[in-house]
Amino acid sequence: MARVGIGVRDHSGWAVAVAVAARRGGVDVVDRRRLLLCPERVPRMMFHAAAQGPPAGAASAIELAERSVQECTARAVTEITEALAGGGHTVAGIAVAHGPPRLPCDLDGILASHAFVHAAEADLYRRALVERAEAAGLRVVRYAPKTAIADAAAATGTRPEQLEATLSAVGEELGPPWQKDHREAVAAALVVLAGRGADRPSPPSRRR
Repeated sequence: MARVGIGVRDHSGWAVAVAVAARRGGVDVVDRRRLLLCPERVPRMMFHAAAQGPPAGAASAIELAERSVQECTARAVTEITEALAGGGHTVAGIAVAHGPPRLPCDLDGILASHAFVHAAEADLYRRALVERAEAAGLRVVRYAPKTAIADAAAATGTRPEQLEATLSAVGEELGPPWQKDHREAVAAALVVLAGRGADRPSPPSRRR
């Protein structure tokens, strides 16, 4: 039974997830998919939508969106973990990108800044991934996308350029889609498999 790590590279409403098993001199990709994190009926960029709508309805709109994202993310995490288990794989853990820097504690403060609006949306999806993964009993590792490959190289005892070459070769073998998101997700998954990384997620943001 192969031991695999899952790396997730999120965006507003969706994410790339890649499950990998490490092997000597290479990487085996056992699953790659697009995860739906937000139902179509809900605005993917809900903080943007709330900032443009009536102020009186912003909090309730965000609360509804958060519940919908939690439900959708739970289904996505269940689908990939069940698919891996059905293929005879044991999931060692899942890597989710770090949350943003500290946000204002009140919704008005977030909606007053375009930068905070973007950060709050990233925070919402990443918190949902962490919470649903922990609920499924998975070890969660947080990673920085910008340094994902360098961190994975350090964790696996290789050079960053060597790992880059390996990831390029994997992409050529698998074919598209194979983009930056996939490479970063694989790198993060390798950190999980190496038993490295910070297990404790960032504290949940409170915006009430």
